[in-house]
Amino acid sequence: MVNFVFNPGTENFKIILTNKFFVDKTKLIKQLNKRINTVDRFICVSRPRRFGKTVIADMLVAYYSFSIEKTDIFNDKKIAKTDNWDKYLGELNVIKLNMIDYFTNNSVKSGLSQIKNKIVTEVKQNIPDINFTNEKNIVRIFEDIYKNTQKKIVLIIDEWDIILRDKKNSYNKIKKYLKFLNQATKDKQYIALAYITGILPIKRYGVHSSLDFNEYTMISSLWMSKYIGFSQSEVKILCKKLIDNKKIDNSQNNNHKKRKLNKELNNKNENDKKYKILSFDEELKHKNNKISEKQTDNKMLNNTETVNFKNIKKWYNGYKLYDKTKKKIYKLYTPYSIVKALNIGELSNYWNRTETYFALSEYIELNILGLKEDIIRLRNGKRIKINIDTYQNDMTSFKNKDDILTMLVHLGYLNYDIRTKEVFIPNKEVLQEFISTTDSDIISR
Repeated sequence: MVNFVFNPGTENFKIILTNKFFVDKTKLIKQLNKRINTVDRFICVSRPRRFGKTVIADMLVAYYSFSIEKTDIFNDKKIAKTDNWDKYLGELNVIKLNMIDYFTNNSVKSGLSQIKNKIVTEVKQNIPDINFTNEKNIVRIFEDIYKNTQKKIVLIIDEWDIILRDKKNSYNKIKKYLKFLNQATKDKQYIALAYITGILPIKRYGVHSSLDFNEYTMISSLWMSKYIGFSQSEVKILCKKLIDNKKIDNSQNNNHKKRKLNKELNNKNENDKKYKILSFDEELKHKNNKISEKQTDNKMLNNTETVNFKNIKKWYNGYKLYDKTKKKIYKLYTPYSIVKALNIGELSNYWNRTETYFALSEYIELNILGLKEDIIRLRNGKRIKINIDTYQNDMTSFKNKDDILTMLVHLGYLNYDIRTKEVFIPNKEVLQEFISTTDSDIISR
């Protein structure tokens, strides 16, 4: 039987483990184990897209999902080298929800109903003799699972903030959704651990709809810093593992480009044969054009940066998180970009243009108190001091340009230096995305 929301098990994480780009973050589980059944058991991790949120969620599902037979997939991982590492291995009831599955094409009311129905259906398939006291009430559902199994729940939610992003102008719908999450988690004894992850920090809407979670964001990440994205040391290890002599063999990639360009040149030559007799001036002009085209083609053939750690660092380094408790700075890379660059053998911009891409140009057009001028300065490599305290943790309630710049930190377009209170564009990849998103037309309006 395959489960998707109730104790889904190890299947997804097993697939991840077969990937040659896998980076071992299992020590995060040890940190979470310390917080199980404590007041600190409610955790919200906010980070931009492409930072490995879903991979971490699948890892936690694999570890905590109840199973009569203990899985051995963690036996050779970093966590297994720590004391009492398997204390909760396969010992708890996991409820795993990806909110995109329920709210992308549904109303909030319909999505919440589907969540409850899905949980009830899968639990009944696994525990046929269970009797739910109220299948329409999420609190009663969770209480019944706990009472019937005598095992507490690990609630794992991916893309928890999809409502705040997709329905950003619907105050009542957002409030209803947050109230649902609050009722399901706040002070509930059946929750051993709640781990939710998304892009935006938690929005406060009042007592009954506020989530009481410990937050770890791109501005304040504390002990979570080392588990967000790929660290510089982890990227070095990947490069050493996957790049021979710290250089990737681009011959296959370059040969493909050469074949493509040579084909185009041959096509041009075939077309040239079809030309009629030209006048002397036209022929001279035609020859000059062909020389220019050939020079451009040769330039394209030779315009390939070697993929090595030095160039990867230039393209993708720049995100920095500060752990105030240890007074340590962590230099971070986006896993998605590193994997793409190493797999394809080409240094490029690998951003996925989602709703955040369109949001960026939309907010810059607002030009609140000289925002466009600040964007130009950032594109030119400057740093800008901002006040992050007025940001309301959403995509609409902007009182000043600092609120928009703070939001761009959470979206991954900017990085925030907690010591100097300045924002800046972190690296070459993000700069390219910034330039393509904030083109001259937008800036000049």
